[in-house]
Amino acid sequence: MRVADTELFDGLQQAITRRTAAEENFAERFRSGPDEEIFRLTQSIDALESQHAAARAETIAEYEATRAQLVEHYQTGLFELDRHHERSVREIRSRYAGESTEAERQYKDSTWVTSSVLDDTAEDSPHRQFETFRLLLQRTREEHEASWTQLATEYAAVAEVRGLPELPEPLPVQERLTRDQAHERFREEIETGHEQLAQLQKLWLPKLFLGWRPLILILLVALGLTAAALAIVTPEMVGVSINRTEPIWFAILAGASAGTGLMLFAVLYAIAMTRQSDVLQSVHDAVAAAQGLQQFWNHYSQADLARQEKTYRRDQARIEQQRAETLRRYENAHSERMAEIERRREDELQTENDAWQQQREALVAERDRSLTTLDEEHAERLDQNEMLHLSEKQRIENEVETLRADRQAAEEAAWSSLQQDWESATRHFFAATDEAAQHRRSTYPKWEELLEPNWLPPEAIPAGIPLGTLPIDLNHWPDAVPEDASLAPHRLQTEWPLALPFPDRFSLLLKGSGARARSALQLVLQSVMLRLLTLLPPGKVRFTIIDPVGLGESFAGFMHLADYDELLVTSRIWTESGHIEARLADLTEHMENVLQKYLRNEFATIEQYNEFAGEVAEPYRFLVITDFPSRFTEIAARRLKSIVTSGPRCGVYTLLGVDPTGQWPPGLSLADLEEQMQTFAWKAEAFHPAPASMSRWPVRIDAPPPPEQFTTIVKRVGEVSRDARRVEVAFDRIAPNPGDYWTSDSRSGIDVPLGRAGATKLQHLRLGKGTSQHMLVAGKTGSGKSTFLHALVTNLALHYSPDEIRFYLIDFKKGVEFKQYATSHLAHADVIAIESDREFGVSALQRLDEVLNERGETFRRHGVQDIAAFRNTVPDVPMPRILLVVDEFQEYFTEDDKLSQQATLLLDRLVRQGRAFGIHVILGSQTLGGAYSLARSTLGQVAVRVALQCSEADAHLILSEENTAARLLTRPGEAIYNDANGMLEGNHPFQIAWLPDEQREQLLSDLASLAGRRGIEVEPAIVFEGNVLSDPARNGDLVRLLEGTDDSPQAAVPRIWLGEAVEIRPATGLPFQRQSGSNLLLVGQDPEAALGVMTNAFATLAGQLSTTGKERTSADDSDTLPQSAQPSTAPAAQLYLFDGSSPDEPSAAAWRRLTGMFPRGVRLVRPREAATAIDELATLLDQRDADPDHAAAPVFLIIHHLSRFRDLRKAEDDFGMGSFGSMGESKPPQPGTQFAKILADGPANGIHSLIWCDSYNNIDRWFSRQTLRELEYRVAFQMNATDSSNLIDSPAASRLGPNRALLYREETGTSEKFRPYTVPDEAWLRSLHDRRTQVPIETAIDPDEFRIL
Repeated sequence: MRVADTELFDGLQQAITRRTAAEENFAERFRSGPDEEIFRLTQSIDALESQHAAARAETIAEYEATRAQLVEHYQTGLFELDRHHERSVREIRSRYAGESTEAERQYKDSTWVTSSVLDDTAEDSPHRQFETFRLLLQRTREEHEASWTQLATEYAAVAEVRGLPELPEPLPVQERLTRDQAHERFREEIETGHEQLAQLQKLWLPKLFLGWRPLILILLVALGLTAAALAIVTPEMVGVSINRTEPIWFAILAGASAGTGLMLFAVLYAIAMTRQSDVLQSVHDAVAAAQGLQQFWNHYSQADLARQEKTYRRDQARIEQQRAETLRRYENAHSERMAEIERRREDELQTENDAWQQQREALVAERDRSLTTLDEEHAERLDQNEMLHLSEKQRIENEVETLRADRQAAEEAAWSSLQQDWESATRHFFAATDEAAQHRRSTYPKWEELLEPNWLPPEAIPAGIPLGTLPIDLNHWPDAVPEDASLAPHRLQTEWPLALPFPDRFSLLLKGSGARARSALQLVLQSVMLRLLTLLPPGKVRFTIIDPVGLGESFAGFMHLADYDELLVTSRIWTESGHIEARLADLTEHMENVLQKYLRNEFATIEQYNEFAGEVAEPYRFLVITDFPSRFTEIAARRLKSIVTSGPRCGVYTLLGVDPTGQWPPGLSLADLEEQMQTFAWKAEAFHPAPASMSRWPVRIDAPPPPEQFTTIVKRVGEVSRDARRVEVAFDRIAPNPGDYWTSDSRSGIDVPLGRAGATKLQHLRLGKGTSQHMLVAGKTGSGKSTFLHALVTNLALHYSPDEIRFYLIDFKKGVEFKQYATSHLAHADVIAIESDREFGVSALQRLDEVLNERGETFRRHGVQDIAAFRNTVPDVPMPRILLVVDEFQEYFTEDDKLSQQATLLLDRLVRQGRAFGIHVILGSQTLGGAYSLARSTLGQVAVRVALQCSEADAHLILSEENTAARLLTRPGEAIYNDANGMLEGNHPFQIAWLPDEQREQLLSDLASLAGRRGIEVEPAIVFEGNVLSDPARNGDLVRLLEGTDDSPQAAVPRIWLGEAVEIRPATGLPFQRQSGSNLLLVGQDPEAALGVMTNAFATLAGQLSTTGKERTSADDSDTLPQSAQPSTAPAAQLYLFDGSSPDEPSAAAWRRLTGMFPRGVRLVRPREAATAIDELATLLDQRDADPDHAAAPVFLIIHHLSRFRDLRKAEDDFGMGSFGSMGESKPPQPGTQFAKILADGPANGIHSLIWCDSYNNIDRWFSRQTLRELEYRVAFQMNATDSSNLIDSPAASRLGPNRALLYREETGTSEKFRPYTVPDEAWLRSLHDRRTQVPIETAIDPDEFRIL
């Protein structure tokens, strides 16, 4: 119901109440005795006297208390001032006492340090160093004596045992040794002596000959030999005839054994003495040398000690003198410092005393002034109170007299006023009901009217939504019919049309339990929802329907809207608790955006905002709920309360059906909802309004139409709402006026509007300040991302001149989004890529990386840190900012390969380092998901994010994990600008500007005209059009060559260009050197690309060879040469074109045009003429082979469609071995064999071949393996992986797309990807040819210089 409804009923009720009250008041006032007001005023005079006396006493008491407080305050201030003064004096004395103590401590520390440093016991003192040296010599001497004593003792022991001589004499030292060297030599000799003595001890053989050991040894040996002889030798063996038992035999054997033993002993003794003699000599030499070295060292060390002592005494005297002078200097400085401290202490004490005295005098003076002011104010206040009291008393007395005079007149007027007020109220009530009924009939159409063909949807927002009618009968309205007949109304019955006010307080609450109440409630909701659809403009209604019990059955008719626009019904009807929570969360998030981004403190409601918003006006959202609180969680209930409370201001309204008997979630009560909503309660089999003045009347609900009509109406509304969501913000809103083109300055950053942000503002892109250096743009297909990029690039080009900003535009998407900038020759563009390859995209990054390094060097030379400082320092040197715009940048990372790694590194460097050098990166993509992507650390450096319509997953990626606002974007072009690294607080919703293609073309044309008027000349942009074959007219080298203006050294060698590289580099070309293998083979079923390559090669070679032929003819005039010097044979042509095209094929017409433009030196060969032409070329090859030193002009064999020339096919028995093994009579050479020989030997003799074949299978049929090796240059178009591997040793050609090819160089094993040329334009070739052959009139002497094609 509208506010006016309640006001009208309340007004009548108030009139009834006023009338009954007036009747009672009249009787009481004029019939119940004397006037109470006069009595009250008389009593008030006495009360006024009492109040005046009390107020005077209170004023005096307040004054005395205030004066006492003031005196106490100043006494406290004086006391605190004195205390502060005493503390300051103590602090000064304490501080200077501490300073004196510190000075004394420093003096003592300094003297101690000096004494310590220059003390005799210090580590580096001369005395300590001398003692250290002396002790070192003493320890070394003791070590020598101990070592010598040990060696001598061991030697004496060995000598005594073995009978050796006494210690040898010391061996004098003959070398010039230092003390340390002598020490080391002594230790070595000692060690040698010990080692030799130990070795001597180990000799066991000499020990056998010491003491009695020899005799015992001889005896044992003799006995052993005798025993052995007795056992072995017999008398017969020695020729003696005696018995073996006779003593004489024993005597003979004993004597022989004794002799043998003595001989053996003698041999052993000789060996033992020889070994012992060698070792003893070594021991003797080591002992003598050690003794001599010891004596040498003792003498040398005594001399060193004497020198060291002399040095020590000299240095010690110097140090003692230095110590005395330093201590004396410290004493003088200490005395001066103590005197200074005392002087400063006295000065500071005097300053403190002076300040304290001044402050004390000032405080006393201030106290006296304050007391005087207080006394004066108190006296004045008493006087004023007395005057006010007398005035008020006089006023009351006058009022009493006036009341007595007016009482009589009031009694007469009271009855007249009562009667007039009641009659006016009743007339107004019945007139209002009649007017409302008439308004309903004229404003709200019946359901049948909505089915008529001429029905038009509304364009304005209605003031209310009809709900039904209220039957009114004053007989049933308490006190509505007065007892006094003179006051009775003229009518008693009427009907009031009931409408819900819109958009103010539209939310509707229907409460009731039971099946009948639920059925009636659903009819009310259906009727209201259908009225909303038909009374609001198309597309301005968005329903979120929640039906947890009915599962959507009651609202199924509204789902026809989803067939036209899912947003009209939020895709479906929601029934589950989780879905309910999610939808309520979406609505609350929408409300947050509206409150924080749209309304703020500028607009009170969404209606005010929409009045200014125009095309970006927000639609109204209606939350429809039945059977509440069924399946509502506590969280959902809290969100519902928030929506009911704050939603209407944001354009979010609630239509709520409540079952009061249900289980209510905690934290929410029915009263909370009723307070914010228009409430109707079910009672007595009908709904009744909640306001007390209307609750007695049952509502007669407007029932919805029958189902068929219902469906028809819903579909008609859906149809007209289909395109209502489309919002177009005119580009003119953000574009500058033509007079302001190119007036912006980019030195401090880039600032350009993007679209509308709310009702009155524009959303700007700001780059170059703080962390806002780069931008990330993401949105699904159809979200408006391409429109956004066009609007951005075009608006930047309008605001900034080419000297202020440059573009690198890279588009990986399948389309021609950036083509218009190339077609219009946008002066700001350096690089434009359409359907770019990854290689080209990476090369663009490499080019920018080079620019970054160049700018870094330039900035270092000029001593600046950023682009603004450079432009301020060197204002005459242009330094534009550079914007790299990459659409679908994820294509960089579709494969985990070298290109992906390079792109990752280069983008990371540009993002991290580009800010100081004016390089900004704008990355666009439909999604940021996928296995391969730019590193999150790099994306984290991109602070500016623009999110368009996208999935919830991408909303997390483009913004942040906590920020999913992008998922709520509902229309194309609706976006979120975030310059806070995606954090929620940085969200700024806006609508991007719509830039139609026609307007963009016109604006770019205007910019081109402006550049021409200003005389701006820039290098043409590097354009990569991946969707078409490349244009040879863009090849400057080719143009100069065909014009005849190429005078470079490379021009002497015939060369061709195949197409544009897929990187920023020169066009892909080939020189034809006179060397084996210098032939070109093209393979692949791409006749258009093959024809483009072949025709451009033909035109290029024809242009070069015509120049070569002309120069040769002029230089080698046959009339001036002797007959023997002229070439014996010249080729009939320099270009042999074997064209296998059918007459009806486009290639045949192309070849006819080209051969017509270059008739000289060209021979066109058809398949049936191939054998003759090949034989001619073979003859020419034999002639050149016979005379290799002759400088013959190059000849080219161009074969288009090899498979059409069957005569050139290899022989069936040709296995790549030539004529090896041929027998029998000679046969005429076959064309296939001659062709193979031309391919093999021709390049070295200046005969080169260019061949296109449609498939590798045909190549295999036409060429042997050996012949294929003679074609070192190979171009592969798209083919299967097997054929690619066979042709170029790699499956790379299987991954080629349209308009792409690979050039493979077999000699180096490298391949190069390129975009083949298209067939050259005839007009372009003719213009180049005309410029080439044009001769100035004044220089044309020879008629042969003129030629007409």
